[in-house]
Amino acid sequence: MVKCYTCGAIMHYKEADLGHYVHKDCFNHEEDLLRVQCSRCNRYLSGNLGVFAENLIKEHGIKKFQKLISVRYSKKDYTYKELSAIRLRLLNEIKKL
Repeated sequence: MVKCYTCGAIMHYKEADLGHYVHKDCFNHEEDLLRVQCSRCNRYLSGNLGVFAENLIKEHGIKKFQKLISVRYSKKDYTYKELSAIRLRLLNEIKKL
């Protein structure tokens, strides 16, 4: 079971979405901006970004939050090897659940 980062709803992890604070055209893998969300917050409330930001600031402080969201101004081109490593690490994290 997991808890939605923005509204606190409890759900089975297979029903959860991976919410991300920075919405942009290119893929940025900044893990500190990724959190479990329910589909209502992530899909229907467009990420519930106001609450998402408040929670990130509480969690990291305003200075780190500002640094984290600066990824919206940068673009990283990942290699196949880098993406494969990220995928493998995340799959291992899921197995721990």
